[in-house]
Amino acid sequence: MYERPQVKNYLYNYSVVIRDRDNDNVIDEWEAELVVQSSKKNSYEDFWKIASNMRNEYLKKNRNHSYTIEATVSKDIDEEE
Repeated sequence: MYERPQVKNYLYNYSVVIRDRDNDNVIDEWEAELVVQSSKKNSYEDFWKIASNMRNEYLKKNRNHSYTIEATVSKDIDEEE
């Protein structure tokens, strides 16, 4: 019988740097948190899917910018309860 994988919540801290493509100057940068629900052995795959979508949406509207996103910390927040 097929068992449905358990979905866990993972908290990812990430940083974003926006640069001007022409001169590589930093336009904006910030850090934030994102809760990712994942049943995968490697929850980073689900984080990266969401992060890529955020990046693509931003770049559609700002074609002269570059957008770098990096996960800095992750933890299984279901384990803390």
